Amino acid sequence: MLFNKKHNMEYYKIIITTKIFREKNTITKKEKTENPRCTRHNLYPKLFHMSISVKIVQDKESLQHYSREWETLLSDCPSAAPTQSYAWISAMLSHDIPSDCPWYCLFAFADSRLVGLWMLIFESERKFGPIRIKRFRNLYSGFHTTHVDALVMKGYEQALVAMYRALKKHTKAIPIVASKAIAMEGGSLSAIQSLGNVFLQYKISSAYHEDVLEITQSPEQYFSTLKSKFRREIHRQERNMGALGTLRYEIGTTVGVDDPLSVFLDLEHSGWKGREGTSIRAHLNDEQLFCEAVQDFEKHSMVHWAFLYIGDKAVAGQLGVVVNAVLYLWKVGYRQEYATMGPGNVLLYRVLEQIHQTRQYRKVSFMNERSWLSPFQPTKQQLVDCTIYRAIPFL
Repeated sequence: MLFNKKHNMEYYKIIITTKIFREKNTITKKEKTENPRCTRHNLYPKLFHMSISVKIVQDKESLQHYSREWETLLSDCPSAAPTQSYAWISAMLSHDIPSDCPWYCLFAFADSRLVGLWMLIFESERKFGPIRIKRFRNLYSGFHTTHVDALVMKGYEQALVAMYRALKKHTKAIPIVASKAIAMEGGSLSAIQSLGNVFLQYKISSAYHEDVLEITQSPEQYFSTLKSKFRREIHRQERNMGALGTLRYEIGTTVGVDDPLSVFLDLEHSGWKGREGTSIRAHLNDEQLFCEAVQDFEKHSMVHWAFLYIGDKAVAGQLGVVVNAVLYLWKVGYRQEYATMGPGNVLLYRVLEQIHQTRQYRKVSFMNERSWLSPFQPTKQQLVDCTIYRAIPFL
């Protein structure tokens, strides 16, 4: 272990070999018969030996030091979500996580390249004689934060094992990691599966779904799959709103709207979310959180706005973030007085029309399962709550 005073972090150099985690790499009798000279070295040269350096950061200033490498890793992980970005996690540490709550951000490097990252919050500790067990959790909020799993570059799944071992050395305890609302594809669960479930294992405690829409068709092909009654209703509602004034759609990463975040927050707060206290503006910390994160997202042209105006009045809006050609529709809102005209559905209809036309995104994720989306015929993607632990406890 090494300590860097300048950036207030600890370094761990972890050597990963196949003997630790991949039992199936042992040579079979058939392989030995076919090639008497074969060894584990020449059968699996890429997996036999890998040196990974793990750096553990526990303060926000040091975290910023790796922000660029973090965003590069995010783009190298196809299944990454905006909640796994530096922009979002940094904002959460400022406005959502209590200042006295211990957290650990683990960075895994292979040949000076960031190949893994794991953000964890300390929860509790238990002792069984000389054995200490520490429980950690991922960042999660039912209001706005899901998918916060480890980022692991494909081909470097060993980085997850290295980060776990570094955390064990650093805390001098056996870590158990509880994760909520993470995807089965990509991240920690895929890494554990690809390594044969030998060093680390996981147990799923509950499973649920989120709605997603794959963008593979032309607008005509996609809309032809929707019920004709629903399509007619959308056009009827659009005509009814058009009778009240000129309709205008503002859709894209840049829109002709002054301070779009403020406009969106007003829209969302004006409806039932505001009355029930579930809007962003109903919670001061959440408003500050989104303001800081969206400002950072906009610097990288990651924010996708969508607004529907009647004359000069915004009646529906969407806040989305784009990562790796996937549009995550994070928040939606509309003015309550126009609810009977379905402005939210009409806006989504036109947004999907544009996306299918331009093919600028390969998928739309709604980050939740929403009953009102069923007419748009999304598919389901599984999210799980799980616990990750050492495969052979106490060793």
